[in-house]
Amino acid sequence: MTFTIGTALRRTSRAFALAATTTLVGLGAVTPALAQSTQSDAPEATQTEYSDDKLDAFVVALRDVDAVRQTYIPQIQAAEDEAEQRELIEEANVAITDTIDAAPDISVDEYVAIAELAAQDAALNQRIVERVQPAQE
Repeated sequence: MTFTIGTALRRTSRAFALAATTTLVGLGAVTPALAQSTQSDAPEATQTEYSDDKLDAFVVALRDVDAVRQTYIPQIQAAEDEAEQRELIEEANVAITDTIDAAPDISVDEYVAIAELAAQDAALNQRIVERVQPAQE
């Protein structure tokens, strides 16, 4: 399987979607809590060029978010009912937001903006993939 930022993003956002569906959702489809906060707080002009340092920060946050996701997915899958799943998903949303907030040199808004743009921009996607792949090998 070829690794793309879309794959990473789908993996990242999977925890948010497990209550509603067992299929993966696109990373660009960020959690409702993150999407709502960034839509109202995002600047009108969207940045389309990101420095290597900013992409490095994004990848650090992406890895940290993946670790949180890995913690929550089994719990969500093991939940006995939909209410427990929703509670765990909300908890995961908070944990992921806190994780991104704690990551150096990137905000939640920047993280979401980069993720959304990478889902549409092949060149940006490739720049991120190049940073993610060496750590996986």
